[in-house]
Amino acid sequence: MTWRTLNADERTALCEPLRASGLSARQMAERIGTTRHAIVGHYYRHLNGLGTLPKAVKPVAAVRVRAPRPRPLRPIPAPQVPIVVEEIETPPIRFLDRKMGRECAYILDIASLTCCGRATPLEASWCSKHRQVVFGRD
Repeated sequence: MTWRTLNADERTALCEPLRASGLSARQMAERIGTTRHAIVGHYYRHLNGLGTLPKAVKPVAAVRVRAPRPRPLRPIPAPQVPIVVEEIETPPIRFLDRKMGRECAYILDIASLTCCGRATPLEASWCSKHRQVVFGRD
């Protein structure tokens, strides 16, 4: 006698005493030898609300209480400090006369190809003033 070979009335007769004793669907399934889904499906299709399955009750010791999580700290926004650009007067140079990699290549006049000519950090194309002009930062 297996769950599959029983008709609906025989299944109900098999489940009712177990349900009346307060067993959950999982516990009923273990005793009968079928799955929890088979028990729940049978009640859903055939008893249609005439009886509800009790939920498994966890023992008090099995219930865990979680400690509240600490809230993450929000970063404090940095104050907006205006960027001060030092004005260093250097004579402009022609683009082709500049030393590669050591003088600012920012073109001041496109007709004569005149460049800024200020000293630049190592392997930088523009001085700090013109990087601020182009990128908005140093």
